[in-house]
Amino acid sequence: MTDFNKTDNPILIAEEFAKAEKRNGYEFDFTIKSLEIELERFLETKHKRKLNEREMLNASLTAYLGETICRVFNAKWTGTYYGPLNPNGANYYTCKISLHNSDFYVSHYFDRFFSDNGIGEDGTFNEYLYGRKPHPEPNINYYEGLITLIKKTIANNGSCCTTLEKRKNA
Repeated sequence: MTDFNKTDNPILIAEEFAKAEKRNGYEFDFTIKSLEIELERFLETKHKRKLNEREMLNASLTAYLGETICRVFNAKWTGTYYGPLNPNGANYYTCKISLHNSDFYVSHYFDRFFSDNGIGEDGTFNEYLYGRKPHPEPNINYYEGLITLIKKTIANNGSCCTTLEKRKNA
């Protein structure tokens, strides 16, 4: 029987993922540079996978991204994380990291990436981190990028003031 207390721990999953991928030539060292270079490089070859492999990768990548953000920006895991072996949930709406008064759903890019079989409307992973082209719908400005939004949150003393956040909290 699987012990979900261990497999649903995003910190342990992120560390195991980084260790395993180091053997494959990736330097996942929980830095922004590893997100910009290594994760982008990793995703270039991972989009065409069987469904169960995509779900496991999605959970592992969510853990790595979230834990990197937690370590770099002193954020905290909140919500519920479902690890790669737990068939009982999805991280899209439940798994988030919190910084000050703002929540960031770190699985969203990977969910869309794997459902689109690669780069979709969200663009590359670096565009997700730092900003993308303007959204085609008026008054939606969530294409600023995750790192950009986190830095704005810190600069605004914890107030993340994007249109997406405002709509979510309305």
